[in-house]
Amino acid sequence: GTVTLVAMLIFTLICSKLQMGCYTLFTMALAGGCLGFLVWNLHPAKCFMGDTGSMYLGASVAAIGLASHQHLSMILVALVYILEALSVMIQVTYFKYTKKKYGEGRRIFKMTPIHHHFEMSGFSEYKIVITFSLFGAVTGLCGLLLVLLVALMTCVFSTLDNAGTLVHSSGETSVNGPERCWPSAVWRRASCSTGRAASTWGRSCTA
Repeated sequence: GTVTLVAMLIFTLICSKLQMGCYTLFTMALAGGCLGFLVWNLHPAKCFMGDTGSMYLGASVAAIGLASHQHLSMILVALVYILEALSVMIQVTYFKYTKKKYGEGRRIFKMTPIHHHFEMSGFSEYKIVITFSLFGAVTGLCGLLLVLLVALMTCVFSTLDNAGTLVHSSGETSVNGPERCWPSAVWRRASCSTGRAASTWGRSCTA
């Protein structure tokens, strides 16, 4: 729940920057749902999340990343989920390989998914949750910076190629310039020389 809460907050910032209103509302709603769940899941927990809930949360993270076309950023935001799944795949593959080669299965981790490995290594649940959430926050912020960097570079290259003029939300037309490409200058529409319009901030103009 905490990892998904962090991921949805990051996606809320990303979708709001990209002016994807519907996705922003969805991520905010899901973050609120996770927060409401965590109130009752704190120690001593009065309710627990099963496989159905966890799979829905994971699918929602993947769906938002794909629907918003932020595939690389999704990898960073959802890196905790990816590592959890990879630990299971590595464990099963290694166990089957060693059983076939040596006649007995051997394990790399004490138990998978990997958070159970840390539990069996003596880490408390509270420490694991905090560590995983902080790790997810750091990688999520890296994903957010990647979105801003791509938007900045797209705007700079578009400016250098003389693709067109940028139209401010107030309707004032301004001359192209690298200073207009910083994330602080939020543009609602970009009119391209080809006549097509990119309605999303940071999206390149293509023919």
